[in-house]
Amino acid sequence: MLQDDKTVRLLDFSRPVALLMVAVLHYVNHRETAVVDRYREMLAPGSPLVISTLTADQRAEQAARVQRFFAEHTSTPVTFRDHAAVRSLFDGCELVDPGVVWTPLWRPDPADPGGWEPHRAGCWAGAGVVR
Repeated sequence: MLQDDKTVRLLDFSRPVALLMVAVLHYVNHRETAVVDRYREMLAPGSPLVISTLTADQRAEQAARVQRFFAEHTSTPVTFRDHAAVRSLFDGCELVDPGVVWTPLWRPDPADPGGWEPHRAGCWAGAGVVR
């Protein structure tokens, strides 16, 4: 159980605690995604949850190459999630604007001249607050 872990016991889960799952969930396969639910359930209302993860949405060919590379050169397969799957990781949370979007669109720099294609990031990002 997560609460029995020595590191986790250092936190006071009766108060808001931020959970940052940034650039890690693509190492968690779809069958193991319940770990996100278990962590989220431990969080007090008002706790921020931040997630970013790889996607094959609009980038299927590039995602296939990345998947092959990981399969051939590492012992850790990579998992891609579509927009709906990433959005579902925020169940029980109120999403923070702009919601689940391409990573470059999450709080973009207003000085950025633009002219690029945000989907080329190949990554969805979002933030929510546990209700």
